[in-house]
Amino acid sequence: MGASATPTIAIVGGTQYFCIDQTLKDTSFTIVATINNNGFMDPIDHYEINWGEGPGNEIILPSAGTSITHTYVLRKSASDCDYEKEVTIKLKTYRTPNDDLPTNNAFDIFFRNPPNPGSIVITNSVLCKGLAFNIGAGICETNKDVSFTLSTGQVYNTSPIRPVFNTPGTYTVTMSASNFCGTRSTTRTLTVVGPTTAEGVPDSGLVVTGTDLNELCLVGSSATIRLNAGASPGASNFEWKVLSPGSGYNWRWGVNSAQTRLEFTAPGKYVIKLTVDNSCMIPSAKNITVNVVTPTSASLQAQADGCVTLNYTPNPYSNGTTYYNNGTAYTSFPITLPEGAYHVAANVSNACGVSSISDTFAVADNTPISILSPSANISLCKGSPRLTLTAEPAGGTWSGSTWISGGSSFIPTIAGSYRLKYSRGSGTCYQEAFTNITVIDTLRFPFIPSPDTCQIINYTPSPLNPNLTYQVNNLTVTNFPLTLSQGTHIVRASGTNICGETVKIDTFVVSGIADISIQNIAMDQIICSSIGLFELNAFPNGGTWTGTNVTSQSNKFYFNPKDEGFFLLKYKLGSGSCANSDSIRVRTSVINAAAADIKLCNTDQNKLLTGTPSGGNWVAKNCLSCLVNDSLIVNGLQDSISYFDYLVQNSDGCKDTATIKVTKVDPDVYFTLLPVYCEGATVDLSVSTNSDLSWFLNDNLVSPPPFVNMPAGDVNVKTVATNGTCKDSLSLKTTVLQLPINDGFKLNKDQGCAPLEVAMNPLSPMMSSVSYEWNIEGQSPWVFPTYSMNSTLSFYNNSDTVQRYKITFKAYNICKDEVKTSWVSVLPFPKAKIGIDGVETGCSPLTLTFINQSTGNVDGCNWDFGNDSLVYDCKIYIPVTFLAKDTTRIYNILLRVQNECGQSSITREIAVSPPDIHAFFSLNKTLICPNEIVNLTNESVPIPQNSVWDFGNGQTAVGQNAYPSFAEGEKIYKIKLKVFNHCGYDSIVHEVKTQSLPHVNFEIPDILCVENGFNLTNVSNNENARYIWEYGDGSLDTVNYHGQHTFTGPNLTNRVKLTAISYPTLCFNSISKDISLTPGPIADFSVNQDGGCAPLVIEFTNNSENANGYLWTFDNGAVSTEMNPVQEFGKGFHKVSLVANYLDICFDTMTVFDAFQVYNCDYYIPNVFSPNKDGQNDFFTVFGNDAIADIISLNILDRWGNLLWEGKHLKTNGEKGWDGKLNGRECLPGAYVYTCEILWLDNHREKAAGTITLVK
Repeated sequence: MGASATPTIAIVGGTQYFCIDQTLKDTSFTIVATINNNGFMDPIDHYEINWGEGPGNEIILPSAGTSITHTYVLRKSASDCDYEKEVTIKLKTYRTPNDDLPTNNAFDIFFRNPPNPGSIVITNSVLCKGLAFNIGAGICETNKDVSFTLSTGQVYNTSPIRPVFNTPGTYTVTMSASNFCGTRSTTRTLTVVGPTTAEGVPDSGLVVTGTDLNELCLVGSSATIRLNAGASPGASNFEWKVLSPGSGYNWRWGVNSAQTRLEFTAPGKYVIKLTVDNSCMIPSAKNITVNVVTPTSASLQAQADGCVTLNYTPNPYSNGTTYYNNGTAYTSFPITLPEGAYHVAANVSNACGVSSISDTFAVADNTPISILSPSANISLCKGSPRLTLTAEPAGGTWSGSTWISGGSSFIPTIAGSYRLKYSRGSGTCYQEAFTNITVIDTLRFPFIPSPDTCQIINYTPSPLNPNLTYQVNNLTVTNFPLTLSQGTHIVRASGTNICGETVKIDTFVVSGIADISIQNIAMDQIICSSIGLFELNAFPNGGTWTGTNVTSQSNKFYFNPKDEGFFLLKYKLGSGSCANSDSIRVRTSVINAAAADIKLCNTDQNKLLTGTPSGGNWVAKNCLSCLVNDSLIVNGLQDSISYFDYLVQNSDGCKDTATIKVTKVDPDVYFTLLPVYCEGATVDLSVSTNSDLSWFLNDNLVSPPPFVNMPAGDVNVKTVATNGTCKDSLSLKTTVLQLPINDGFKLNKDQGCAPLEVAMNPLSPMMSSVSYEWNIEGQSPWVFPTYSMNSTLSFYNNSDTVQRYKITFKAYNICKDEVKTSWVSVLPFPKAKIGIDGVETGCSPLTLTFINQSTGNVDGCNWDFGNDSLVYDCKIYIPVTFLAKDTTRIYNILLRVQNECGQSSITREIAVSPPDIHAFFSLNKTLICPNEIVNLTNESVPIPQNSVWDFGNGQTAVGQNAYPSFAEGEKIYKIKLKVFNHCGYDSIVHEVKTQSLPHVNFEIPDILCVENGFNLTNVSNNENARYIWEYGDGSLDTVNYHGQHTFTGPNLTNRVKLTAISYPTLCFNSISKDISLTPGPIADFSVNQDGGCAPLVIEFTNNSENANGYLWTFDNGAVSTEMNPVQEFGKGFHKVSLVANYLDICFDTMTVFDAFQVYNCDYYIPNVFSPNKDGQNDFFTVFGNDAIADIISLNILDRWGNLLWEGKHLKTNGEKGWDGKLNGRECLPGAYVYTCEILWLDNHREKAAGTITLVK
């Protein structure tokens, strides 16, 4: 091989530098190269060219020519902002196919972008006048030739530059960049500002603005104003702060905004500082003073009336209050006030308004006082009219007794001694005078009534009181005991004091031993045994009968005459010495009729009836023509059972009856049949009979059962029973069923596509005694209980293969099942399915192999890959390449398949990402509370396939977005997000800062009661916080600082929760405590009576629960702390109040306005009356008021105790009574004894007795 020059390669025209236009930087770039042999003398087998894009070589044969075209794909790197690519093209020349020493040659080319001046970098976010700042080129321009031109005319050829602007305003800067591909420019606008000045005012709320002070009225628990710093020129940063005091307020909006709201919860003078700033960092501050006041209240204590000249000063005296005396304003005190009436007013005002209060008093003389009525110490009877109290001069006050009514009268209701005081004036003018009143009760003494007796008695009043006067039967008796014989006796006991006479009367009877007599039996009377129990009667009632066969039932006595003979019966009344008795003898006569029951056959003739004892008579009970004397006519019996009575009588005339039952007897037979039998079955019967039987089938005589081969259809089975001459028969019916016949069925089609409509028709005729059923078994069974399918059935196939259905036709009855079967095949529908060899997401270019996994006998396929590429082929494997540019691109892959039954399609998504990814995320807030969730939103582009979060507290998370929380307060956390896709990754960091949680705690009282309000003390220590109370019963309190609540039950344990909310961070902290409730007291009481006569002593029973202390208040002025007090009351309705308490902490009150009524129980009985029909005193009766409910009885007796007249339930006041007559005849004038019993409205009774004189 001889020496020669080496072949070379170069670009046509010798060009080495290529500029990539912006519109072409994301596509391919084609060049043309030539091979120059340069006189190479050796034979050339082929060339091998490496285009500088990897290890692969392109083989060129000499016969192909010396001009070669090649395309460079620049899409992966040509998008760089400062792109310059150097490529070395290598040429190897081979003399032989396996030349070990080919000649080498190379040629370098360069690809470059035009300049990209799109990024001007300014180091300051806001520019301030007079301060220098940096303006430079972005990263894409740092290695280029750049220049800057300002709108002020200044030009700079370096980077960066540091210009200074001394006047606020808007400016522009233009940056130009150049390289061998050209020059391009970009422009940016600059804003220059100056320092700001703080200008802030309260512009909304209940504010009164003065020259130096803003005043705010605190109404209720809080008041809010709005602070506005919008007038601060050029301000971008704001800070509001309360300098003093340290508490009593809450920021309702942020303290770093131009406008905010400040809530005040306590009065005071608040100094608020506003600080404003901007990028010039020369802050300006201003203080605003707000005086928070509460509604003022004027104070003026009452001045006592004076009795001498008064030097007056208001108490308390305040310099800020304006005082008026009788309408004239005074500014200095004291002032001298002579005798007269005075009206003093005090007015005080602030931003909340004006408050006024006044006082009226007098300066009077000092005249001595004296009591006029009563003029001296006196005694009054209890219940007498009220005494009017008078004194002079008037205008004073009576005191000293609970029985002063209205302060001007005394009511003598309760016996005792009372000291009354009249007082007037106060201080040096005070005077008092006294008087004494003694209230004397009417005489009261016990007097026990004596019982009635049947013996003469030696009578002594019980108890015997030597101070009383006793009358027995209108005669005064001084010595006891007194012998009293038979008769009615009236004893009168009386006593007297200054308030009158008290009388009590007792009436009782002394009687002899009672006479008795037996009423309804004569001596030796005959009593028949057949009458049963014989009732015994005697007079008077109430005694006891004894003797053989004597019994008692329900307080009555009976004699049982069951045995023959004589019997002595005895009656006894009373006991001891008052007992008396009588007796009588009776004779019993016993007779018992008897006869036996009879059974007759239908063939029997007349029957002779017999009974004992003989000689009786027979009577038919339920037939008219079946009995002649003692002969029974059988044909006359209408019923199967008849009854007859046998009547007998003995020589004593005693009668008895026996009853017999006559039954007609028929032959008996019983058997049962099943409702249905099968054809050819043997039928045996269970027969019950007392007779001979004959059998018939459909009226044909047959042998006795069992029956063989009974005919098909309905069959009548009959048997005849014979018993002597009596016969009976029984017929029953049954059905003999035919066996079913099934010859199968015919299908109109047995194969096809779904829905396959199939008709089914039976081949055997329908039988009436046979049931039919179609059963289709496949994906789900169908059952049709019918002979003929009137319509076709639809068969479906949801599987990938042929679906077979089993069809069964059954003819059946209780005797047999006949079944025939056939099959139906349903062809499958095609089902498209795509498989992918590779990952469905990746970087561009992404090459995947698609696999056709469709089922269902597919015979046609159609692919659409979403890139304008369509393939009509059912082959299994198809490779496809996908591309993406700036953002992730989604390709929808569609596969359609078909067969003879239909079509099917399916789609899949392929995500192809560009080669780069950029991390970004946003936060919903950066100043947070401990454990508060922060919303982190992933803003990365393109959307990453994987995201990893690092929260800076040892915790991490994986996912598109994150929601972390941070437990520790007062700390800065750095949050880092890393994002990934198939083509790369990126990361970014942001910070959050946690605030501290507010302090929260509260204290619980030792004792809390249900239904009683209480306070919970808030001991939380926070400067700026609001509080929420939750009481565990659904109640919520967001207003009160301290808890205020009343629990109503039923729970005795509740969990109370206090939540503190700090401002402005709105951090929450809470504490819960269980509180135990004591059941609150329940006040309740009852009285021993609803009413009674005055004076009435009421016993109060305390029924209160959960209490240990009590306060009773009565409308008579009395009070009591006893558990169960006793009080005396006068006439009228009375109000009672009871306050029950527990440990003087929990209280409950019960008030009854009309707890009871006290009546004035007066009555009057005259001692003389004149029944002369003159309209005056014509009747003797009892007179009284409305307190009398009823005059139960009024009796008039002569002096020997004989009852002359008796009145019951009389009216008072003379409307009805004794008219002075006995049995219509006028009685003689003279003295008569009366006794009466009165019923009062309170249901107590009172007896009275005395004498009345009848005059003409």
